[in-house]
Amino acid sequence: MAQKLSESLKAAIRDAFDKVDVDRRGHVDRGGAREVLQLIGQNPTREEMGAYFKEAVSDVLDRDAIADFIEQRVSLKSQMAINEDIAEAFAKFDTNDQFVISKVDFREILTKLGDEPLTEAEAASIIECLDKSSDKVKVSDLSKLLSA
Repeated sequence: MAQKLSESLKAAIRDAFDKVDVDRRGHVDRGGAREVLQLIGQNPTREEMGAYFKEAVSDVLDRDAIADFIEQRVSLKSQMAINEDIAEAFAKFDTNDQFVISKVDFREILTKLGDEPLTEAEAASIIECLDKSSDKVKVSDLSKLLSA
């Protein structure tokens, strides 16, 4: 499963870590690691997270170790697969084919759809990363955020 992560992906993982580690403790638990993965476009199930941590020494990851953990233990989706998932979810709410939906609808996508919907807190973390000057979400902006 070990893949080589690009430096830009490692930077995106560190940025996502900083967004999840709101208390600035310098580490996250298994749930926080899942949120980091979600912020970089992945959506692991709880079962997958259990498998990732199965042989880990600890259920806690610090900022310096999380990219190595992901590189060694997590099978990442391709950008194409992420974009397809985004487009499929958007299609359900984009009534005028503009590839734009409201943040309210986007929150609903995150918290009510999929195999394992996100919690309100997890959804809020993702929405916080979006353009604060608009109440809309563009599929292109979301794809850029998730491919950073």
